[in-house]
Amino acid sequence: MVNIPALRMLIMYTVEQFEQNTLNYIHRYKMLRPNEVVTVGFSGGADSGALLFCLKRLQTQLGIEVRAVHINHKLRNQESDAEEDYVKKICAEQQIPLQVFYAKKEDEQIPQSGLELWARERRYAVFEKIFDDTHGKIATAHTASDQAETVLFRLARGTSIKGAASIPPVRGFYIRPLLWADRNDIEEYCENIKYQYVTDSSNLTDQYARNKIRHTVLPVLKQINHSAVHQIAEYCEEMSLVSEYVDLQADNLLKKAKNKYGWNCEILLKEHPVVINTALAQLCRQKAEPNRQKVSLILQVAQGSKLKASIAKGVRICNFKGTLLWEDTNNCGNIGQEIPIKNGLFYQKDGFGVKIWCETCETNKKIAQFQKKVLTYCVDCDKIPNDTVLRRICPGDRIRPRGRGISKQLRKFYSEQNVPAPIRTKLPILASGNNVLWVWGYGFADGFDEIFGTKVLWIQCDCNKQKENLK
Repeated sequence: MVNIPALRMLIMYTVEQFEQNTLNYIHRYKMLRPNEVVTVGFSGGADSGALLFCLKRLQTQLGIEVRAVHINHKLRNQESDAEEDYVKKICAEQQIPLQVFYAKKEDEQIPQSGLELWARERRYAVFEKIFDDTHGKIATAHTASDQAETVLFRLARGTSIKGAASIPPVRGFYIRPLLWADRNDIEEYCENIKYQYVTDSSNLTDQYARNKIRHTVLPVLKQINHSAVHQIAEYCEEMSLVSEYVDLQADNLLKKAKNKYGWNCEILLKEHPVVINTALAQLCRQKAEPNRQKVSLILQVAQGSKLKASIAKGVRICNFKGTLLWEDTNNCGNIGQEIPIKNGLFYQKDGFGVKIWCETCETNKKIAQFQKKVLTYCVDCDKIPNDTVLRRICPGDRIRPRGRGISKQLRKFYSEQNVPAPIRTKLPILASGNNVLWVWGYGFADGFDEIFGTKVLWIQCDCNKQKENLK
């Protein structure tokens, strides 16, 4: 005879254990803070239902407000609508605020290929909108089983250290409180709290690659080791730490190798190959989504076996006298035409920024405190002709280099200064007609290096990316 009280105690223990594990995981990764709003992506399925009920039951303990969002993709017609009705019913019964969105826009044709990517992009667009409204967290119901499926899928297609790290527990305002649990844990929890979940019929077929892994590969791995899913999840967690460390080393390498125009190849190539490849992937990400082929091309250019390589449409990576630099014919920032002198920050999308402002100085003593190199970046406002503009090189431009007593063509001056050819047409200059007064990275021309007045024009080079235009 079944011992009913003992069975109830076992169920209660199992429910409490599941919720305690989830609570521990939330605290471990500092996912939620008191008084925070968390919105759960709720499809009506087992994973998202378990997450919603679990957070609802932990709501008081965590001091949070739980909400739900449902995205109807309209991909399965009546089945999709039935799921929406069921989600509304559950949320009404549990008194959970719910928002419903529709992925398919009116009269939109759903793509025949890339359907999973389309649906994912629409979901995350909704999540971002909710974040903009609530400034809270978005909780998605990824599990250890999803983690295992994702990393196996990536390994089969080819991936990097970052790809092997798979799904992170926290990414910005996204949290995944159930990454510790596998599908068996989820289904057992749903059964114990008497939540009857719906099953997406598309998950039952092997039409998608992930479903093949779920139905075919993982069961075989579980025969080898019944805890295979959790072991893979632990591996992903370790790879996440490795990826974080290597990313930090790669970031430091790029900073160390950075020079006026690009990155010093000799410095880049001194590091461990793993750090080099990660740094080059970060470099690639500035212009295009990195992959092994693109990183390999950039490495060949850095090593000098290629002088340049195409990375994306209109974008090439070049090696100019040991400096790795971008040649981008698509983007010219907001210094693409003549800009009259004014206070502000102006930039090239390749990173050549210019900051201009005026100051009133009581004495020349204040100016003299700056080093000579800095002094060349300031000038009496009275010395600047009224028609001076900020622009790039034009035919006929000439400059008088400091201390040389001659005038020469700007393009020849660039050549003397070893300015890489792809960069020359991108450097900001100040010019009055064809008379060049100032050049990015060089400073003011001859005759502008003494300060006598009290009103001073300052101009600084700024190498930062994607600065806001303040004009």
